[in-house]
Amino acid sequence: MAPPEQIDLEVGIPLPYVNPSSGVLMHDVGQLFEEYHLRLQKACLRGDWKAAEKIHENHPNCFQEKISRNGDTALHIAAAAGRDVFVKQLLTHAHLHGQKLDLELPNNEGNTALYLAAASGKVNIVHQMRRLKPNLLNIPGGSGMKPIQIAVLQGHDKMVEHLLDHCFHDLSRNEQTDLLIATLEKDIYDVAWKIIQKDKDDEIATRRNGNSLTPLHVLARKTHIESRSYLKYDWIPLRKQHQDHLKNELVENLWRRVISSRNHQKISELLSFPQPELLFVAIRMGNYEFVTTLIRHYPDLIWEKDHQRRTIFHAAVEYRQEKIFSHIFQLEGIRHLLTAYTNPFNRNNILHLAATLPEPEILGKASGAALQMQRELLWFQAVESIVPRQYAHSENSTLTQISDTEVMESTETPREMFNREHEQLRKDGENWMRKTSASCMVVAALVATIVFQAIFQPPNKQSNEKLFWVFVISDAFSLLSSTASILTFLSILTSTYAEEDFLVSSLKLMVGLVLLLFSILAILLVFTVSIIILLPYKSVWIIVAVFAWFTGVIYLRLHFPLLVVVYRSTFGTKYLFRHQHELFRD
Repeated sequence: MAPPEQIDLEVGIPLPYVNPSSGVLMHDVGQLFEEYHLRLQKACLRGDWKAAEKIHENHPNCFQEKISRNGDTALHIAAAAGRDVFVKQLLTHAHLHGQKLDLELPNNEGNTALYLAAASGKVNIVHQMRRLKPNLLNIPGGSGMKPIQIAVLQGHDKMVEHLLDHCFHDLSRNEQTDLLIATLEKDIYDVAWKIIQKDKDDEIATRRNGNSLTPLHVLARKTHIESRSYLKYDWIPLRKQHQDHLKNELVENLWRRVISSRNHQKISELLSFPQPELLFVAIRMGNYEFVTTLIRHYPDLIWEKDHQRRTIFHAAVEYRQEKIFSHIFQLEGIRHLLTAYTNPFNRNNILHLAATLPEPEILGKASGAALQMQRELLWFQAVESIVPRQYAHSENSTLTQISDTEVMESTETPREMFNREHEQLRKDGENWMRKTSASCMVVAALVATIVFQAIFQPPNKQSNEKLFWVFVISDAFSLLSSTASILTFLSILTSTYAEEDFLVSSLKLMVGLVLLLFSILAILLVFTVSIIILLPYKSVWIIVAVFAWFTGVIYLRLHFPLLVVVYRSTFGTKYLFRHQHELFRD
């Protein structure tokens, strides 16, 4: 029976097995393990060259020996642990003392030290060993992958970039294709761009990996996320913008290579296999730059249909991709032809697709059930405005098996389907809006009560007349704004919550939150002015005022996210289907 394997969790290198009964270190059953091997392993893992050198004084061959149960030498262990200084000293020591280290020696798993260094992402280690033996870059590991391939798999972009210049042309065509696709999957676009610059063959755009995917299929699956700038994290969106720009350049370059063949059948094969189809995957992911790039350079794609016979316009509606929808919306004559399509299997038209409740990840673009319901209503109205009037009354056909021998057919208009599909969302939205409004209304009522009492107990006017009038105006403003917010929240609570009410409920909530915010800031000003007038000691009222406004800052910090979400939903959805730049711009 084989001994249980013990793994160092930090670096993933098997440790020597210790027989629990005898306490003897062993490579495997029956093979004794030298005690200094264990000490050398620890020195390699720590990067402690002095300790390793001391062991070498007593055991001159220790650096050539396999010192772990996995068959690792000191060089393997140090390289896997990323100890670049240790590796450099080890290589220098071997050279100075005339000791030959076999750099091609694999461990029991078939991995060379350079392969392990590539997996660890330490460029310096690979550089040192490559200079001594360049062909190490072409020796695969036990998994069959070459060092550059394992570096891509681990996402070490600097390592991949370093290795690319030294071994790319030694890779087979299939390996080059796999490498390009792997860099795209790991978002290493800088290296992917260098690969397509090195490979001038247009066929690189249509070559497939073992999963039948081309580079364009991988790029189609990239979700487009708009960048926003946030204070000290400005460098993050800048990096994201650079990545997005490179990604778009890659799409355009690869697609130009595809259409350079001028072969419609070849292009159709690329688009249609595997399923789901290339263009429709991009639409589902919201990758509108990918979609518009392909259509701009190959306009025939406007008429593209998937295996379910849906057009790209139908897919944009089903997956709620407003930017793709808006691009096609510009093509007035064509859009009428595209919207005329009805599914032959269930007679669903494009308005039925707008009435269907989307998947949770699509619905989650808006925060909160009420805002999600608002967005769904806007989508339904947008599609309803561009289809012929009879589409709103067109019934679909759904077959439901009620027994082994009976099948029942049910029909629904788009509006009936919308009501049924969104019933639970409407209830959740109503509950969310009521709870939010009720909580805010309690706070507004407390503020109104406090400032109403304060106006009848003003500070002494004679001590500072200017501050007295600041007190009066702030108190009146706080009272009026809190009262207005109470009335606003009350109108939300008494709403009937019909579906169309959700179009204005977020605006009401926005107004109520802003008024409540103003009333709280005003009451803090009232409190601060009162302290200044009543307390003659400047140091005292400064401390009190700072703590008072600190409370206001905490309130803003806690409630600002909700305010932003409601603001974006209220005013951002106004431009949900705004026209984008021209689809066929030069």
